[in-house]
Amino acid sequence: MRKRCLRNRICRQLISFCHCPHHRHDPTDNRPTKNQIDVEYSPDAMSFSVVGSVAAAGNSPVEITYSFTHRNVLGDSWYRLKMIDIDGKFTYSRVIRLINNPTFTNGCITIDRINGSPFSSELSLSLSSCKAQQVEVSLLAMDGKKVIQLTLSLQRGSGVYLINDLQQLKNAIYILRITTGEGEIKTERVMKR
Repeated sequence: MRKRCLRNRICRQLISFCHCPHHRHDPTDNRPTKNQIDVEYSPDAMSFSVVGSVAAAGNSPVEITYSFTHRNVLGDSWYRLKMIDIDGKFTYSRVIRLINNPTFTNGCITIDRINGSPFSSELSLSLSSCKAQQVEVSLLAMDGKKVIQLTLSLQRGSGVYLINDLQQLKNAIYILRITTGEGEIKTERVMKR
């Protein structure tokens, strides 16, 4: 079923919006006509800001692929597209989440669950490990500054580990980073309230 387009209305529809390891792209169909596509980023899935724009190609009988690269992103990220028509009207794509594990290896540890986020004074981590090992657990501010660092001794299999005495931290969003001795890194976003 084709949609009937009125003059200066948003008619082009997004076919897909996905990410690739080195860039994000979104093929769109060939219905008229967009002025630009803004790529919006959020560190918390709540407040988005434009990190780049791509000029739209307008009408085309073939599928068009647009791409944009957002570099140096720490932790998980949320993205959406704002597709702007010639007359300034716009529509948003769905939001996608990108999980950023920059030095992920064979995967000896997993973060199964984080209890207590948003947290006030403690976090409970459900972790699984392929072997008994020590890991470094850090909380990073959104600017990358390490605000908490401790060592946990993981047992082989699944376990629950408590991180307490966090009440002194400011209310904010933090990156929980777990690093093994082999350099495997797992990250999750947590919130202090």
